[in-house]
Amino acid sequence: MENNYNYSIVIPTFNSGNFIDETLKNLIVAASTITSIREIIIVNDGSEDDTWLKMVEFKKKHQGLTLKIINLSRNFGQQNATYCGILKADNNCIITLDDDYLYQSEELKNLIKTHEEEDTDIVYGLIKDLNKSLIKKIGASSWKTIVKVHNKHKRNLGTSIRIFRKTLLTQEINSYAINIDEVLDWSASFKKFILLEKKKSLRKKSSYKSYGLFKEIYNYTFGYSIIPIRYITTLGFGFAGISFIIALNFLIKKFLLKVKVIGFTSLIVSVTFSAGLILIGIGTLAQYIGTIISLQMRKPAFHIKEIIE
Repeated sequence: MENNYNYSIVIPTFNSGNFIDETLKNLIVAASTITSIREIIIVNDGSEDDTWLKMVEFKKKHQGLTLKIINLSRNFGQQNATYCGILKADNNCIITLDDDYLYQSEELKNLIKTHEEEDTDIVYGLIKDLNKSLIKKIGASSWKTIVKVHNKHKRNLGTSIRIFRKTLLTQEINSYAINIDEVLDWSASFKKFILLEKKKSLRKKSSYKSYGLFKEIYNYTFGYSIIPIRYITTLGFGFAGISFIIALNFLIKKFLLKVKVIGFTSLIVSVTFSAGLILIGIGTLAQYIGTIISLQMRKPAFHIKEIIE
């Protein structure tokens, strides 16, 4: 099939000063044999180490490369940093990668070949991380299971290694809480998943802190799903049914069996428990309302401090 696909590689990075040089060198070698890859964009997501300084130094030493480096004013999160790079890309197709893996030319070629020959909207690369912690594996598996239960059409969830046409992001996302895969999913009709080589991360310790992981899950939950409301509704109907059965039991005992019903303590417990459920429901709705208010304020997804092309 004739096409005029040209690709921009976009990589967000955070606190990767120990290996960013190795990442860039590997990427340049891997991409050098693929003529359709026209530029590489690295977005520094407010690193707290010397990542940006090393990126600038690398850029100075490799002036002939089509390498664009972007420095955000603070840490906005992986999704937001990736979205910044996508907006600044000059080509019609995007390849997003993680900053802590080493890639082979054949892997990039396989992604591009699948994208072009099968005319897919999105191609995701699946990697088995050989040194991912057990807690992170359990957390990721649990979250994927929950999402799949409520989204029957999703055989696999998106990954940060992906290739897609930039036109799938037809509108600018005026939101601080971005989930690129959900936005792509609104427009995409044909997705493909391919396995890449097993890899070990160059990052000895995850750049995600507990708060960061919670924030990612929170943004997805209240920004792109109604999963909590579904659970609260189901829980409400369940306890309403239980309450009805208990009430019916008391009525039968009192009016038909003439049994004296004594249960002040159980009544207090029931009222307290019901009040707790009501507060949970109100709290869940409040989170959605808070998210809506934040979206109406149009808080920026990112702010660029410096860009060197």
